[in-house]
Amino acid sequence: MKSEQLTIGKMAGLNHISEQTLRLYDKMGLLPPDGINSENGYRYYTIGQSAELDLIQYYQHLGFSLKEIHSRLLSSDAGQINYQLLQRAEELTQE
Repeated sequence: MKSEQLTIGKMAGLNHISEQTLRLYDKMGLLPPDGINSENGYRYYTIGQSAELDLIQYYQHLGFSLKEIHSRLLSSDAGQINYQLLQRAEELTQE
């Protein structure tokens, strides 16, 4: 294991979520691990993926479903993502 990689337990603890949530995100294609040990099946994440997880959690906080989040993350256009976040924040303010 590389020193910059985190086990699923450390990644979950660092981000205050459950390991089960990370497994779900992997299954959905939202946040696949950086690597999986072929011998024992352990998932490993990088510290950089913590930022991706922050974005997923932020989208959830704004009320997006996991399917909506997945489709937005597939868009690599940062400007479009920013626009969608601002639009959703405005909708929540009006509610």
